Amino acid sequence: MKRLTNKTDYVLGTYSDMEERLMDIEDILGDEYDLDRLRALTKADREEGIFISPVKIGDTVYYITGLYGNLVKPATVEEVYFGDSTLALGVSTGFAKFPILEKHYFITKEAAEVALEAQKG
Repeated sequence: MKRLTNKTDYVLGTYSDMEERLMDIEDILGDEYDLDRLRALTKADREEGIFISPVKIGDTVYYITGLYGNLVKPATVEEVYFGDSTLALGVSTGFAKFPILEKHYFITKEAAEVALEAQKG
């Protein structure tokens, strides 16, 4: 579906509450969206819950390595799997599988460096 609203279509000086709400929703969805897909995602989220991976294929993640666990290195995500409360990543350094709540790979280098400092302390 194409966007129905445009904030530049300012005619009477104010928008109705309905127009404001629709503009806010379309700002989130963007200019093109599929109502059937949104309906299916909402239903799945309400009935089963939806897991959204914090990473996608091609993203760079960071991990702690080195002889003394004192290095932060990048890896490229090549595969993402989810099952049995674990998130499994195929990364450029090999295959890693870990519980979602456990942090072996970090989304930012800064987060990995904070974890490294915490391990040292």
